[in-house]
Amino acid sequence: MQIRFLPSIITALTALTLTSCSTTTAEQYEATALTSYTWQVNYANNLTSEPRPHIETFATTSVLNRNGVKPPGEVIGPDDRGLWWPTLPPRPSVDE
Repeated sequence: MQIRFLPSIITALTALTLTSCSTTTAEQYEATALTSYTWQVNYANNLTSEPRPHIETFATTSVLNRNGVKPPGEVIGPDDRGLWWPTLPPRPSVDE
């Protein structure tokens, strides 16, 4: 008698499992842009004749933009493209 109920139980469990499954599609997108300012100086004995001068990089500041929302902290903008920019990093001194 137990063997007769087994196919019925398996069929019921399979039907219950198949009806409880569903597909969920999430369509969430996030627009991000990293804006930055960097102080750079080109070093060479003669900048006009040397094809690749040495580039020295100093201070950098950056801001991560998300969905056009103003980021926390001191920022400038938004510009005509909706991007927020960081404040300028400290200018390097002659001694640096």
